[in-house]
Amino acid sequence: IGALPAGQFSQAISLVSPTLPLVPGSVRHNLDAGIEPIEDVALMAVLARCRLIGSLPKGLDTRIRMIADGLGPAIKARIALARALVRGPRVLLIDDPLLLGDPDGRAALTDLAAARERTMIVALDDLRALGAPDREWALPVACSAGAARKSVLQDALQPSRP
Repeated sequence: IGALPAGQFSQAISLVSPTLPLVPGSVRHNLDAGIEPIEDVALMAVLARCRLIGSLPKGLDTRIRMIADGLGPAIKARIALARALVRGPRVLLIDDPLLLGDPDGRAALTDLAAARERTMIVALDDLRALGAPDREWALPVACSAGAARKSVLQDALQPSRP
């Protein structure tokens, strides 16, 4: 990863997390921010994959504000997923419980996992939430300093056994 130039890194790996909020502006602005302009047809295809068609009152021109934009948290989580997907990453890291709590978000993730177009690493409480994974790791809830961190890392790198 360290050898990748920044532009290639952002295309290789995308993160979906509530710690990466949407930015004020339109849905279109959120999807193509920081990359070359993308045609609306391609953006709409990503919205469809994330089950957002019909959920956005003005489609790509739907406004996103910090407060009072009328979009629920689950819809915003799916917009964040669409923002990650539009870059065509080879690896998709997902740490967003809102996606899994929302039926449309869970269905979108299940469809993406079934398509096997990219590596998906998803933080889950329910190991079967997206079907049977190719591989799963059980991570401890918390660890203290020093040797415990080393042990956690070693354990995390070992596939869990059913």
